[in-house]
Amino acid sequence: WRCTVNMKKALINNEIVIQVEAKAFPVAPPLTWMDCPDDCKPDWKIHEGDLVEYTPDELVALEAEKAELVTRSITLCRDEKLFGGISVNGIDIQTDDLSQQRLMAARIIAKEDPDYIVNWKSENGFVTLTSTMIVFLADAVRAHVQRCFDVEKIITERHATTPYLTVHGMKHAFETYFQNLSE
Repeated sequence: WRCTVNMKKALINNEIVIQVEAKAFPVAPPLTWMDCPDDCKPDWKIHEGDLVEYTPDELVALEAEKAELVTRSITLCRDEKLFGGISVNGIDIQTDDLSQQRLMAARIIAKEDPDYIVNWKSENGFVTLTSTMIVFLADAVRAHVQRCFDVEKIITERHATTPYLTVHGMKHAFETYFQNLSE
């Protein structure tokens, strides 16, 4: 039997302690609170209902798993940015693969026919695009896509030399590099 009057509180995510506090505060699922011993630290785990430390081998495996999660998240971050669309001169353009293909097809025709005009459905509704506008928008989308891959390369290389410790940290770095390349 344990007295829990003055026990510390462990914030639990996926059966792992992520934070230890004197008092619990409101959190959203899947986060939960659990009473913990005074010596409890982040990265302890729930084992058979109790909080316990990881063994050294388990800690090595956990760190490798975290690094792999960050590595996989780099590509996901790139795709999120890539498919997020762009705004060019007040026209919101989708940048998913199908939209890119359609815009590049229109660009090919627009380069051959300076009088080519299309009604293009943007996120803002339909807009009439001249051949010059089509080429401009297609080039802007292509530059956006390339910037996404350029930033992915930078982040991947940095992660290989100085690993990001969290997905959040990697995403922040990705956004910072993306903004710097956009200027």
